Amino acid sequence: MRSIYLATALLLTASPAALAAGTGTGTGTLGDALSKFPQSVLTSTEPMQAYFVDMTLVQKLGGEAVEEQGFARTRVDFAMIEALKPLMMGGVETWKQNSGIDLAQVRYFAGMGVPPQMVSVWGLDSEATATSLLSSLSEGEFEPAGADGVIGNGEPMKVNIQAREIGNPWRDEMGRATFVSQSGDALVQSSTPDAVAGFLESDETVRDHPVVAALLGSLDAVSDTGGVVQAILISPTFGLQNADPSSITLSGSVDMDELRSQMAAALEQAGRGVPPYFGGIIADLQKDQPELAMALAYPDCSMAETAAQIVEQRWTDTMAESGPATVKTSTFEGAGGLCAAAITVAAESDPTHATNPHAKAVFAKIMRRQFDVLQIGTAQE
Repeated sequence: MRSIYLATALLLTASPAALAAGTGTGTGTLGDALSKFPQSVLTSTEPMQAYFVDMTLVQKLGGEAVEEQGFARTRVDFAMIEALKPLMMGGVETWKQNSGIDLAQVRYFAGMGVPPQMVSVWGLDSEATATSLLSSLSEGEFEPAGADGVIGNGEPMKVNIQAREIGNPWRDEMGRATFVSQSGDALVQSSTPDAVAGFLESDETVRDHPVVAALLGSLDAVSDTGGVVQAILISPTFGLQNADPSSITLSGSVDMDELRSQMAAALEQAGRGVPPYFGGIIADLQKDQPELAMALAYPDCSMAETAAQIVEQRWTDTMAESGPATVKTSTFEGAGGLCAAAITVAAESDPTHATNPHAKAVFAKIMRRQFDVLQIGTAQE
């Protein structure tokens, strides 16, 4: 499997400047969120590299379904975001009192990492709102901590049971401190000041990378006039079973011809089944009915079309329990010849329940490590 890792790593560490021309701007709020993430995120060996929830859409869906909590709690399946926990546990009013902001002023929550080094991004409705919230924290118990612009309310990682409070986004479940800084119209939050500073230190963003730009372009096309409610950015390791992530080489820069040559070698090792991909996005879309979208990035559209057909068949064979579905496939060309395979799975749910049964089924299988639809090569029997 080493050649699969190598081709992926070389692409993700290559400079995007020569490849990004001509790509789309991404799918609205999701693209905005990924513009806050440093490109170094893409070199992570974690199968799931970033998470996103559009809080404006979630609140709209909650209102349409007359959800008592003020947002569609039953829709938030991809919520591996630390900043969302207090809201989910404490409810809107408790969260509002503790956070110092109205939920209506939060456009999205996004996040990355694994405990205890997780980073959350609060996408707010304006830069003025972000500045005001940061100022109000500074006027309270927050003080400068570590790098310039980072503030915190205690000692990193120190348990403080007396300070814990359900629904308080500025303390975790053990009462530990949090650290925050501003990035334009967003706040970046983590359990240590170094994690916040490291997240903010790069000017090259995830959204600007040609692989992600191709993925976002494909979601733009299939979402049409709808929106991305929630999404997961996945790495190639998401589709590699029983592989050693430490074998990935995280340095080097090559041109597209060389990348394609290395991908050809990777294909030989992968054998039959889903071809190795450079990265992907699993997204929950809201159109007239909810849809699940899966987008995978490839060196060319021939390979992307092959992948889309195999993924469609995998879904039919393994995901019947998620309910009735209409599956469609397509491909979308990005910069430098990159191409995204896009597979959409439309649901037939009752709009008044504000749920996406296919998104729920996928996330449940991911948590049980049983989601084989995107597995590279031959799926498990």
